[in-house]
Amino acid sequence: MDIEIRDTTMASILLLEPCNFDCPHCLRSDEPMERGYRLTFDQLERFLFDCRTLETVELVHFSGGEPTLWREGDRDLVDVLLAVADAGFTPWFTTNGSAWIDPEACRTFLRRYLAGTERDLIVTVSVDTFHDNFDRESGRADCLDGLAAAIAGLPETDVTRLEIRIAATTSTDPDSHLPEEMVEHYEGLGMAFRFGPLVAMGRAREEMADLCPEPDAVDRATAHWLVLIGEDYYLPLVGGTDAERDWPRAGSLGRLPENVVRAHRSGA
Repeated sequence: MDIEIRDTTMASILLLEPCNFDCPHCLRSDEPMERGYRLTFDQLERFLFDCRTLETVELVHFSGGEPTLWREGDRDLVDVLLAVADAGFTPWFTTNGSAWIDPEACRTFLRRYLAGTERDLIVTVSVDTFHDNFDRESGRADCLDGLAAAIAGLPETDVTRLEIRIAATTSTDPDSHLPEEMVEHYEGLGMAFRFGPLVAMGRAREEMADLCPEPDAVDRATAHWLVLIGEDYYLPLVGGTDAERDWPRAGSLGRLPENVVRAHRSGA
């Protein structure tokens, strides 16, 4: 199948299936991950070798599951991020922030990464009414307060190498929006909010379809970017008809099809 890839500057990895949250809009039921799945470090290294053949890739993004739960022997997520940086790519991961309620634990994590490479790090923290990980009365999130306190203890030269984003999902229900004063507070600390609509996928399709905004009409199904799960690559589709929204397989480690390689070389 010849699929248009919207963003060839990024390749993504679903790092593991386990998560310590049980969000009502979780996508995992739509994603081709087996229960308990975890990427191995060997698979990561083979993926990075493949990425060198995809000439436009600059960023490697991790999600899951909850990436901070990943372990393999003595290795943890910091080792994964450093391997990406050492391979010449900028690492980026999305987390629910639960590992960073303790500022010292967060500072230790960031210091280990920043001491191991000169590459920047992008961190996206999911904070919204669906994750239910902030106080609605005070407009504060313990994970963001922990992150802010950790960053405040870092040298300024290190702080400039961190890009902190907050991903907030909203629905047609006005109560799903974050308090304005909360957004203003954390933006004042240098965190950038990115708001996205609730999408009728996974549990949201089954339990909250009536709260999902109508998506923009797109005639042709396209893939946001290339995604690795274990040994296999996928091009998850968006747009088009409901029948076209799927996770078609697009090759395996060490065996990317020519049309995918060609799309990245041309930047198409």
